[in-house]
Amino acid sequence: DTGVAKYLYSDGNYQGSEVHGLLAWLRHHGRAPTKESWVIDVGANIGTTSVPVAHETGARVLAIEPIDDNARLLRLNAAQNGYGERIVCVEAAVAEQPGEVEMVLSLTNSGGAEIKSGAARQGFGEVTASHRTVKV
Repeated sequence: DTGVAKYLYSDGNYQGSEVHGLLAWLRHHGRAPTKESWVIDVGANIGTTSVPVAHETGARVLAIEPIDDNARLLRLNAAQNGYGERIVCVEAAVAEQPGEVEMVLSLTNSGGAEIKSGAARQGFGEVTASHRTVKV
């Protein structure tokens, strides 16, 4: 994903101000994650939210990512940043009930996946992702 890569290279993060703003808001309202907390990152992609949250709060992160290439990079990102034990990656989609969904993948943007619907964009590849109950 060249869009994310550009920011990671130039700024050292992707959407860092949004992540910092969210954490500041949570602190202000007495809801900041602690080392005893679990934070759930749905659609975790390669960990651009999971890693900073684990770093800034010490919380454990359940990072849910249905696309296998992204999940592989997420695990690598977490490990290389020293959070391999604090970030638990689950390769699954999130849905109301267990089953399978078809995901539509962008051919040029690894973060551009979505659940297939009648409005799915042309030029995307397809993959099936499972969603299941996960115990933490």
